Amino acid sequence: MLIIKALFIGIVQGLTAFLPVSSTGHGMLLYTLLDMKTTSPVAFMAAAHLGSLVAILFFMKKELLHILAEILRIPGLVRRNVTDRVEQIKNGTLEPYRPIFTSNYGKITFLCLVGNIPTILAGVLIHDLTEQLSENILAVGMGFLISAIFLLVAAFLPNGKKVPQDLLLWQILLVGICQGVTVFPGVSRFAVTLAVFLLLGQTKKSAIICSILMSVPVLAGAFVYTIGNLFAKGFSGETFGIVIVCAIGSALTGCLLIRSCLRLVQKRSLHIFSLYCFLLALLCIGCHLYLA
Repeated sequence: MLIIKALFIGIVQGLTAFLPVSSTGHGMLLYTLLDMKTTSPVAFMAAAHLGSLVAILFFMKKELLHILAEILRIPGLVRRNVTDRVEQIKNGTLEPYRPIFTSNYGKITFLCLVGNIPTILAGVLIHDLTEQLSENILAVGMGFLISAIFLLVAAFLPNGKKVPQDLLLWQILLVGICQGVTVFPGVSRFAVTLAVFLLLGQTKKSAIICSILMSVPVLAGAFVYTIGNLFAKGFSGETFGIVIVCAIGSALTGCLLIRSCLRLVQKRSLHIFSLYCFLLALLCIGCHLYLA
């Protein structure tokens, strides 16, 4: 029975991971309503997100290879700047440094490396609080409500014309700080970062791509950081089994639907997703009152 529940949660995770409706919120809600209680809910959802990470690696491998190439270029560019600076000091003529991240992929790389720092810090510092709130349906409902507000504001923004190359350092840090809020259950990382990118004038396509690629270090880091909690009470074959089933269900569903989901987000108004998150918030509040 637990295997079927885990598979169901994995499928829902894969379906909602690439829509701005908080896949974690859906997972936490189902985890509580289905009475899983087999392991840490935060760690369980991190494992489910591992499946979504597989889908991103599969669907956006070209973009990720470009980012990897940009990362590999960094040591050489830094060394060149240092060498040039030494020569300039010797000659008594100082010139500006050559920028390292200038292209679209360069800025996305900078976004992934630097923009995620505030998110990682938030995840580590308030991990215990997140764990406590993860099985609180009311807290999940408040998270859905926050997601709905971000999406509603973004829905009224005019179409932007900027691309990743136009992102400034303070804007990248702002996105990272706002993304840090999404460690709370029910707050959609996709919805928040998408809304902030649109607020900064990015095109909708650019905002979607940046948001998805920015999630790669977060998803991988969350799994590594919480994996120990999966077996905090010792290794269990049952726990291992349901985690694997959940991750596989998430990965397969994500690989099948990621293209369609992202196309839906790009073409449809964000009002629809805002309304959906608002209705889920009401559902969570109603469940909380009923169970209380």
